Amino acid sequence: MYNMYKGCTFCATGKMGLKRSLTTNEILAQVFYAKKITRLFSSSSSNQKLPPDISNIVFMGMGEPTDNLSAVTRAISILTDETLFSFARQQITLSTVAPSPQSFLRLKEVPAVLAWSIHAANDVKRRQLVPTATYSVQELKEALIEVLKGRCKNLQNVMLEVALLNHVNDSPEDALEMANVAQDIIKAVDNPTMKLMVNLIPYNDTGGGIKYTKPSKERVLQYQEVLWKRGIYAHVRETRGDDESAACGQLATRKRKEREVLL
Repeated sequence: MYNMYKGCTFCATGKMGLKRSLTTNEILAQVFYAKKITRLFSSSSSNQKLPPDISNIVFMGMGEPTDNLSAVTRAISILTDETLFSFARQQITLSTVAPSPQSFLRLKEVPAVLAWSIHAANDVKRRQLVPTATYSVQELKEALIEVLKGRCKNLQNVMLEVALLNHVNDSPEDALEMANVAQDIIKAVDNPTMKLMVNLIPYNDTGGGIKYTKPSKERVLQYQEVLWKRGIYAHVRETRGDDESAACGQLATRKRKEREVLL
């Protein structure tokens, strides 16, 4: 997708609006050239720090994959083809804000691990953060459970993504509500080998008049500890790229250029 438009209030990228969706070839080209760059670096004799090879792919951030599902699914099928890119299905993650229960259900056959950008388990707070959310967390959770139960066991792993905002959704009470959602999913899927992870993403300052701030390290770790004590694995994502305004939620054009029409 090109330009996220689900309107998450903490995301500068989301304020850019939708321009168009990427084609399957455009999606694959990004992976192709990324792998080519890593090969060029690895064959170089310079002393520069080498970038790692591409080991995982995540569809997220600048678009809602379920709104471009045909192209995304085709791209994932090619990426996991043993005669082509040869990525394992477990190496690819599709992240969705879950616009509707039906959008979740459409992901049942997608050969990738699923991630839900939930951000808050409380409906009021979630609608504050994701104004386009029209369905309750309960409705979306039930749809996700139905999808996971219908997938093969090695694709029943799931990630819950939470952008933590200072004194908005980062309290111990918020963490407890998130733990309840996670436990409901684990119990319903009933697969001993299933792995559920809550991915905690401390807010990155986006400027542009957005009112949120980054939570303290203490509040982030407190949130994580609540989840751990409830038996839920929670990982705090390391912030990268914020010095270049390229971290999660920061990617946005500084100025939208008007297209010149030549007559």
